[in-house]
Amino acid sequence: MAAFAILVLIVAHRLLRFDLLSDTVAALRPQGILLTLLALAVPLAMFRRQLQVRFSTVLAIQWLLFAWALLTRIVSDGTDELVPFLTGDYAKDLTFASLLGVMATNPQRLRTLSITIVAALLFIAAVSSQQRLGPKECHYFRNAWQLNYEQTSDKRPCQATSECYTVPPHEQHLRDYGWACERTGPLGLATVVDRIHYTGNLIDPNSLALALVMAAALLLGLATWPERSGWKWLWLLGLPLLAISVLLAASRAAQAAIGLVMLCFFYFRVGLLGAGLAAVLASPMMLISTRNEAEAAYSTITRIMTYLNGFRAFLDYPLFGVGFANYERISFLNAHNSFLQALVETGVLGGTLYLTGIYLAFKLLISVMRWPADGLDDEGLRRLDELVHIAKMLLAMLLGVLLCVLFLSLAFDFSWLLPIGLIIGFEQYVRQQLPGFQLRVGLIELVLLPICTLMLLGLFVLVTAR
Repeated sequence: MAAFAILVLIVAHRLLRFDLLSDTVAALRPQGILLTLLALAVPLAMFRRQLQVRFSTVLAIQWLLFAWALLTRIVSDGTDELVPFLTGDYAKDLTFASLLGVMATNPQRLRTLSITIVAALLFIAAVSSQQRLGPKECHYFRNAWQLNYEQTSDKRPCQATSECYTVPPHEQHLRDYGWACERTGPLGLATVVDRIHYTGNLIDPNSLALALVMAAALLLGLATWPERSGWKWLWLLGLPLLAISVLLAASRAAQAAIGLVMLCFFYFRVGLLGAGLAAVLASPMMLISTRNEAEAAYSTITRIMTYLNGFRAFLDYPLFGVGFANYERISFLNAHNSFLQALVETGVLGGTLYLTGIYLAFKLLISVMRWPADGLDDEGLRRLDELVHIAKMLLAMLLGVLLCVLFLSLAFDFSWLLPIGLIIGFEQYVRQQLPGFQLRVGLIELVLLPICTLMLLGLFVLVTAR
């Protein structure tokens, strides 16, 4: 189907963002062209009945959260924010994740998307990791005096940041900018406090590390796909590159997350012995650090302070929160925790909806993994085996990504909604293949989820305060 092919190209584009790295590519306006083609292809596919929209519980929760976030924005900032919200990044990214879920409704399409994501991130990892091998040069920050990942090199060699503040006469207009001595890599990219990063949605080293963790889970899923093919194990050749890139991005959560992904797959394939082996193999990922100790300590302290600021703001505005995207109004930097971000910005109901979305995703995947095989013929067993494998792959991906977003403000971001879109597509396929399957939230669950939301916040604040 043409619409799905265009969607795959958009996924690759959203990850690679060559238009932000090359003026020539930017002049072609690839994003506008692809979105226009998609807008034409989707109605055509629906007219030809090539696209069928089925109910998805996971997707419904995401749109309920979207509607509540809109209400909190209006309550906090007035109706003037209605149009900016509906045309903002959150609306666009959720719509895109919904299209992803509506179209990726069979194993072939889920596999195609997985291949696209893994191939794009292997390229990004190969390019980004070379930043640590480049020469040290002076960089100034384009938009502000402080660190913001938008630095530009003036090609002066350096060994320390202090050397960069001695600005040559022809650069006097840059004298009051912030400067840093960083290593320059391909495509004009450079390290940030010796941490590698990319551009677009992956401009933050932590966001890049999260995407690499997601790619590692999908890569392992492709390598162990239930079919008789020897070449599929070639995917494992990319795993060391992803792991090394996570180390160079120096995200402590992502290092633990990629170890968790490996542990899941070894457990799924071999059992407890495999999990033990994975723990041994993954231990260097959690023990080795390439991060500047002073910068890491500063990061920890500032996170603790912003967490406590968020907790105080939630006590002041428990129902509607401070309003969608308003966290930085009550703290000196963002939440650095997606659960806390959703709770503080959209109140207890928004936090509960966010937690419910995560809970239902887990419930879906675990239910499929435990689905009984009684009474199935050979073809039915083959399809169920493939379903279970995809569920395990997505479960490992979800665990890895979730561990990362607990330390990042991505509750309403593309980096979180992309893996959710894959799970939505899987739910649509499960409903088609398992007629008796139902994914519902019972009355007891409806009562327990808000309680768990508040208990999780209390536990989180207690640990943070100590």
